[in-house]
Amino acid sequence: MDIKKFLIFTASALLIFSAGACSSSSSIVDPEPEPEPEPEPEPEITITVSPKNLEFSSEGGSKSFKVTANEDWEAEALDWVELRPYNAKASKSAVNVTAVVKKNEGEKKEGVIHLRTLSGKEASITIKQEAYKEDPTPDLNGKKFLVCANSMVYYGGFVQKGDQGQNDFGMFYKLMKAKGFDVTVIDCTQGNHYLRDFKGKCGTCSSPDHLAGLNLASFDYVILSEAGSNTSTFLSDCRAVYKRVTDKNPAAKKIYINHIYTVFKNHTNILSNLRTLNKEDNVTIINCGQLAYDIYSGKVSVPGGSLHYSDKYTFVNHTSDDSHHPNPLMGYIMTQMVYCALTGEDASYADYSTLIKGCMFGSGSISYSAYYNKYYTTPAALPYTTVIDNANEMKGIQKLIPGYINYYDGGSNPPTPDPDPDPDPDPKPETISSAQDFENYMRNYASTEKGTMTISKDIDLSGVKLYSVSKFEGVLDGQGHSLLNMKITEPLFATNSGVIKNIVIDSSSVLEPNSSTTFSAVLVGENSGTIQGCKNMAQIKVSEGNWSTSNFIAPFAARNSGVIENCQNNGAIEFKPSVFSGSLTLGGLIAYGLENGLVKNCTNTGKINVSATTLSGSNTAKLGGLSGATTTTRFVGCHNQGDVYTNISASTLRLGGLLGWQEVVDDGKDYNIMEDCTVNCTVTGGCWESGKVPQWTGGNDVMSSGSMIVGRMSGQSGKSSNLYYGTSSKPVKIAGRVVNNNPQHPASKDITAENYTSYVCGGGSATNYAGDPSKPSTWQVWNATYLSASKD
Repeated sequence: MDIKKFLIFTASALLIFSAGACSSSSSIVDPEPEPEPEPEPEPEITITVSPKNLEFSSEGGSKSFKVTANEDWEAEALDWVELRPYNAKASKSAVNVTAVVKKNEGEKKEGVIHLRTLSGKEASITIKQEAYKEDPTPDLNGKKFLVCANSMVYYGGFVQKGDQGQNDFGMFYKLMKAKGFDVTVIDCTQGNHYLRDFKGKCGTCSSPDHLAGLNLASFDYVILSEAGSNTSTFLSDCRAVYKRVTDKNPAAKKIYINHIYTVFKNHTNILSNLRTLNKEDNVTIINCGQLAYDIYSGKVSVPGGSLHYSDKYTFVNHTSDDSHHPNPLMGYIMTQMVYCALTGEDASYADYSTLIKGCMFGSGSISYSAYYNKYYTTPAALPYTTVIDNANEMKGIQKLIPGYINYYDGGSNPPTPDPDPDPDPDPKPETISSAQDFENYMRNYASTEKGTMTISKDIDLSGVKLYSVSKFEGVLDGQGHSLLNMKITEPLFATNSGVIKNIVIDSSSVLEPNSSTTFSAVLVGENSGTIQGCKNMAQIKVSEGNWSTSNFIAPFAARNSGVIENCQNNGAIEFKPSVFSGSLTLGGLIAYGLENGLVKNCTNTGKINVSATTLSGSNTAKLGGLSGATTTTRFVGCHNQGDVYTNISASTLRLGGLLGWQEVVDDGKDYNIMEDCTVNCTVTGGCWESGKVPQWTGGNDVMSSGSMIVGRMSGQSGKSSNLYYGTSSKPVKIAGRVVNNNPQHPASKDITAENYTSYVCGGGSATNYAGDPSKPSTWQVWNATYLSASKD
């Protein structure tokens, strides 16, 4: 290569490299700083009101609405509306605001209340009030009422059964007086008589004319009701009786009461003519029977109610020979509906309980407290007493009443009540931390919510009236906290298919069962769910009254087909009525164990005392330290240290340290009723029939139907099911004493290692105590041993 050219090329390359190097060096700069994070946007300020309109009658009153706002807010005022509260802090939950409006004595009012947050966000609610109007209620003072009817009216107490044609002071009269009306009610009700007998020609009566001697021209209203029969002459009979009065006083107003028996028996001759009476004869139809029928058949729901109506016996009697006469609840519905029809007012009446319980009922004019015992020898699934004692239920029924005045469409399209002007209950608490929270949850949410509710502190329920929750399907966790000073007459939960756990019922609480409540317990009436880790120290106490009904009483569940585990009862059970002539099943844990039930790792130390001042008629007592009676419920790891005592007649006594009565099982299967259970107590009972010598058990004296494991078994001769009380490795262990307390023939036996096999069962057949499979039994098989350890 030419040297000159090479040098030129080399120099050029160096210049190019140098320039590139300079350029590269100048492009290196410090890195850009990280951008500052943008601030999160402020949450949007919101405020909402629900509902957006409230309407008041001229009478005024109070209604509520809800305000939800995430910033502090305040409301403008209207001079005729008071808000409580009128401002509030920001909150995630709605604030319940009450608007109070006074009576309007002028023109119609309407205004808008604006609610503003601190930053100016706004919501509004419109308030309206009707103009003043004259009171539409007629003046009923001095009015005179004639009641021509029969037992379908006086059983429920609308009138009392009294002297024919005399002044009456039954429920209708009492309600009119309570509402401020001075009226006269003449009772011409005749048991076992039809309206045709009031025509003046009763061929079967000693007094053919039931209205003889009355000044028919003096009556302002005439009220009729037919007897329990599908009378073919119903329409003509009604017209004839009404005519006897209106011929004397053409201004007299006519009312007909249609009772429940007519509806559920479908008495077509009556039902088909109700419309005719109303449209052609200007008769006001009081269709209280259709209302009751629609409630228990499920065609209409009780607004705000939670009870389960399953049959007609909530409204009518339930004895072997009387399943049709109205009871006090039905009588009250009848009474309120007539009053509502007369006045045009709604049917709400706050003091209904005092009214009902102050009346006399039935064919013998007996008191409210005695009525259930006489007319419910067969218990009602939902006793009318439970409904009457439930304020929400009664409020809801009263809302339905106006819709059944002059209603005769047979329930095909039942009327619905006007919306509740204040339908929203207090908000559901996030946790129960006060008596108000507990009452609110139990009344408004326990029967419908299926989630979990916790109790976060001990709750003092002094003065709080609690109503039994009809059904519970959720979870209530007491977290070991106590319910104190709780006074109840029925279970906290009528039925449970959910979970109730870790609740302590303090010794300051008490259950005083009502004889009209079939399934009485501190916690649950009928349990098909789970009761877990609960402790009861409350006393169960019956101290007076005539007890002639069939009842099941226990601390945790009156009837159990579910699971009860890790529970303890320390509360005494005292059943001491003045007169006992009924049937009682009572236990230290549960009263009656059903198929598939399980009671596990539970203990009773509470003493059971069942006695009565007087025994009357037929009476039965099934009493046990764990359970009064059972079918195939299993008891695993359960213990009784509570003494069991009674003075009920031995002829009907089933008395056991663990179980009172074992029901017959005959399905060809073997059942292990108990496993790893113990009993150490004194079982005291005996025969109280004068002069009768105690019967013997297994060659030993004391009782024929009382012993340490089970008082008595139903006979199973020739049956194929074996019942095992204990297993060979985990037998039932027994200790204690069996006592006959008959003063004429006293006797007692201490349980020892030598005699315990004679005191595992007080009656029935109990064979093969060791449970030896080589010695099969067609009746019962035992696995029991003597317990040498003391209670301590």
